[in-house]
Amino acid sequence: MRIRRLGIVVAVAYVVGCQGDDDGRDSNSTASRVVVRSEGDIDALLAQMTLEEKATLLQGIPRPAGEHAVGNVAGVPRLGIPAQRLTDGPAGVRDGQPATAFPAPVSMAASFDPALVREVATHMGHETKARGYQVLYSPMINIVRVAEAGRNFESFGEDPHLAGELAVAHIQGVQSQGVAAQVKHFAANNQEKDRKTSTSDVDERTLREIYFPAFEAAVKRGGAWSLMCAYNQLNGVFSCENASLLHDLLKVEWGFDGVVGSDYPAVHSTVASAKAGLDQEFGGTTYFSKLPDAVRSGELPQSVLDDQARRVLRMMFRTGLLSAAPAEPAAVDPKVGADLARRAAARGSVLLKNDGALLPLDAASLSRIAVIGPYAKQATTGGGGSSKVTPYADYVVSPLDGITKRAGSGVAIHYVSGANAAPVTPIPAGALEALTVEYFANPTLTGTPVAVGTDSVIAHDWGNQPPASGVPATNWSARWTGTLHAPVTGDYPLATTSDDGSRLYLDGRLVVDNWGAHGTRSVYRTVHLEAGQSYEVRVEYYQANQGSNLTVSWMLPGQLDAGIQSAVDAAKAADVAIVLVRDEAAEGRDRGTISLYGNQNALVAAVAAANPRTVVVLSSGAPVNLPWASAVPSVLENWYAGEQDGAALADVLFGDAEPAGRLPVTFPVEAADGPIRSPEQYPGVDQRYTYAEKLEVGYRWFDAHAVAPLFPFGHGLSYTSFAYSHLSVERPARDGSVRVSFDVQNTGARTGTAVPQVYVGFPARAGEPPQRLAAFRSLTLEPGATTRVTVPLDRRAFSIWDVAAKAWNVPGGFYSIRVGASSRDLRLRGGLARTTSGAPASRITTVDGQCLEALSNASPRTTSCNTLSPSQRWHMADDASLQIRGKCATVTGTAIHLADCNATDEQKWHANASGQIVHATSGLCLASNGAHVTLATCGRDTLLPANQLWNVP
Repeated sequence: MRIRRLGIVVAVAYVVGCQGDDDGRDSNSTASRVVVRSEGDIDALLAQMTLEEKATLLQGIPRPAGEHAVGNVAGVPRLGIPAQRLTDGPAGVRDGQPATAFPAPVSMAASFDPALVREVATHMGHETKARGYQVLYSPMINIVRVAEAGRNFESFGEDPHLAGELAVAHIQGVQSQGVAAQVKHFAANNQEKDRKTSTSDVDERTLREIYFPAFEAAVKRGGAWSLMCAYNQLNGVFSCENASLLHDLLKVEWGFDGVVGSDYPAVHSTVASAKAGLDQEFGGTTYFSKLPDAVRSGELPQSVLDDQARRVLRMMFRTGLLSAAPAEPAAVDPKVGADLARRAAARGSVLLKNDGALLPLDAASLSRIAVIGPYAKQATTGGGGSSKVTPYADYVVSPLDGITKRAGSGVAIHYVSGANAAPVTPIPAGALEALTVEYFANPTLTGTPVAVGTDSVIAHDWGNQPPASGVPATNWSARWTGTLHAPVTGDYPLATTSDDGSRLYLDGRLVVDNWGAHGTRSVYRTVHLEAGQSYEVRVEYYQANQGSNLTVSWMLPGQLDAGIQSAVDAAKAADVAIVLVRDEAAEGRDRGTISLYGNQNALVAAVAAANPRTVVVLSSGAPVNLPWASAVPSVLENWYAGEQDGAALADVLFGDAEPAGRLPVTFPVEAADGPIRSPEQYPGVDQRYTYAEKLEVGYRWFDAHAVAPLFPFGHGLSYTSFAYSHLSVERPARDGSVRVSFDVQNTGARTGTAVPQVYVGFPARAGEPPQRLAAFRSLTLEPGATTRVTVPLDRRAFSIWDVAAKAWNVPGGFYSIRVGASSRDLRLRGGLARTTSGAPASRITTVDGQCLEALSNASPRTTSCNTLSPSQRWHMADDASLQIRGKCATVTGTAIHLADCNATDEQKWHANASGQIVHATSGLCLASNGAHVTLATCGRDTLLPANQLWNVP
C-alpha cells in the first residue's frame, strides 16, 4: 500500500492498481477510500477531479442490483471517492426492508415536545447509519394549508413556529448520528394535485411569515446538511431552478452550506438549474450529465460546477464517508425502536373529548368490551407513499390485540367489523343504461381506442390479464360512458374500488376521485339523486402495473348495512364500546373529502345510540369532520401511530400512559369553514394555486373570521387538570427579546402533561391575524405540583416582514401576550407596548455614490448600487445594531463580518452628525478602501477623510 498526497492536506489510501466498478460501488472499502482530514481540505481533493468526475457526484443513478437504497450516486474510483446512498423518511427508514415504523410526523408534532422528537430522530439516524446510508429524506416541514392535502400526515402541522422548533430538533437528532437530514420540500409544496407541474402563487410577505420560517430555522438553527427542492413551481418558476429561492435566499441570505437535492424527478434544465443553486439531480432525468459540456462551451462558469461538487464532498465528509476508518455503528435492536415508538405514539395521542371522565378505563370494573371497526384488526403503521415504512413484523400490534392483552383474561372482548370502507353492492344493470367502454393502449386515455365494447355492470377483476383483445396486460386505460337512474330519491353513497386509479363523474362533475397508482382501494362520496332523473355517468380507469380491478358500487338510501346491525348488537351487550375509524391518506393524491370513507360515520352514530359508554378512536393523518361528535362521550385522536399502534392505544385507554398530545392542526366542523374559499385557491385553476388567504392559514383564519372550529389548534384534554396563574411580561431587552413567565399547577389527582402555549397579538396597524403562536412547553407534573415557566420571546416573535424594506421590522404599538391550553382556551392575558424597530431598511452610500453591500456572512464591501438588491438594504435597529437580512454587522478584533444578532457590544453602532458610522465599543469608524470596508481611526473636525463619510438615511 502507498500513500499519495493531494496537495499537502488530503491523503488517499488505496491498493496499487485497485479500481472499483464503474459506478464506484465498491469504493466504500477502506482500502480504496480517500481520506479528508477537515472541511478545509476539500478543495485539494476537488482540484484533482476532472469535469466529468465532478458531475458524477451530482447525478443519481439507477438502483444497482442488490441495492436497497432509494437514492444512489456513483463514486469516483480513480480518487477513492466512494458512492453515496440515500433513503426515504420521515417516519423511519423506508427502503423496503424492515425498520422501526414510528408514528407519523403529525403525531410527533402533536406531542409539542422537541426533546421527544429529537430522541426519535436520533434512533432514525442510528438505523439509517447502520444500513450504510448517508442521507435520510426527512423531515418534511411544509405547512398544512389544505385540509384535504394528501401528505399532511408527513408534516409538523399548520403553524410555522411549531414546525420550525420540531424541525430543528429532528435535524439535530438525525445528524447526531452522522447522517444528513434532507429537509423537504422547498417551497410552498402544500397539495398533491398536479404537484409536478402546478405553480403556487404566493406573495412575498406570506412566504416569509408562513412558508419559509420552518426552513429558515432548519438551516440557521438546525444546521441542516441537505435540503430537497420541490416538484412545484413557485410563482411561475420551478423550485429546482428558482434562483431567487435556492441561491439568493437559501444559500446567500441564510448562509446554507449544504447540498440541495431534487425531488424525484423535479429537474427541468441543465444550466438554469445549476446556476439557480441545485446541486444533485435525482429521479431518472439526466440534465446534469451535460454539465461538463456546458462548462466547456462557456454556458456555465466552472465555479458553479466546483461549488456543486464542493458541497457534495462537504456532505460526504460530514457523514463520515471520507474518513480513514468509518466507525461501525452499533447494531440495531428492534425492541429498543419498538419501545420508543410505543412511548412516542402515546405522547402524540390527543384526547379530543372525555365527557363524564369515561377514560381511562378500569379493566377491573369491566366484564365485556365491544371492539368495533373495519380497521381494528390492523395497525395503522403509516400513510401511503414514500414515507411508508416496512415495520418489523414481530413488533406490529393491532388495536384489537393491544386492547385484548391489556384488558386481561377477566374481560371478554367481542370484535365485529361493523362497517365497510365503501359500499359493496355494484350498481346494477337496471340503474345503468347504454353503457359503452373504450380501451386505450396507454394509461393516459389518449389517442384512438384499441377496443370498444358494452357493459351492463362495472365490476371486474382482470388480474394480470388484458381486459379485451388488442389491449396490453399492463399500462392501459378505459373509459365507460352511459346513463344512471336512481330508483328512489335520497342520498346515495357512491364508490369506486380499484387497483390502480379510477374516478367517477356525474353530469360532467367529478364525484369520486380514486386516481393514482395504488393497490386495491375504495374511495366513496355521498351524493343526492332524484328518482326519475337521468344522470350522465362517466367512469375512467387506468392500470399502472401488476394486478387490475375496478368496481363501481352504491348503497340505497336508508339501507342499513348488516355489519352495522351486528355492531349495534355487540355494543348493547357490552360495558363499553370502542369504535375504531380511519381515513386513508397517501402521497400522490389528495383526499377527495375530509369525511371518513364508507359508512364509518353511520357506524359510529349507530353504536353511540346503542351504548352511551362509547369511545371513538380516530386514526387520521389530518383533520376530518365528525358529525357524531356531540353524541359520543369520548373521542381519542390516535393518528397513524406506527408499528406499536395497538400497544400504545391500550396504554392510553387504560391509563397506563396519558394522552399527552395537542392538535397541531385545526379541526373544522366542515372543510368549507376553513380558509379555502375558491377554486383558485384549491383545487386550482389551470394548474395554478392562488394563495389568496395570505397569512390566514389554519387557526389564523378561524380567529380572524370568528369561526368556531370543531376542535381548535393546540387543543387536547388530560386525565388531570391544570391551572395557570401569575403572568409576568418583562420589558424588551437590548436585543429586542421579551421574557414571559407564568405558573402552571397540576390541580388533579394524577400525574399529567400540560402544554402551555404563548400567543402574541399584534397592533392593528401591523396587518396580522389576531394572534400567532410564539412559544410552547411540554411539562409533566405530579399531582399538586406547581412550576414556574419562563419563555424568552425573541425579536422575531414581534416582527413582520416589511416588503418595501426587505427586512423584519417591529411595528410600534401594543402587543398582547396570551397564555393558555389552546388557541381558544387562553387563561392569562397581559401585554406590552413597543416602539418601531428603527428606520426602514435603506441603502447606505459613500460620497461618490457607491453602496454598502453584504453578501452572506462575508465582510461588507462597497459596490455599484442596485435598487433591487436585498444585500444593500440596511437598517439601524432600536438596539443600535446595524442589520441586513436579519444579520448584524459585527466586529471581531478589527475585522467586520455578518453574524447572528446577539445584542453584544461588538454589534453596536451609531451614525454621528458628521456622517460617520462609529463602532460603539472600539470608537473606530467604518471606512471604505476601494471595494473593501474596514475600521479606521475616526477623523475629526476638518480632517474628516472622504472614505469615512456615509449617507445614512
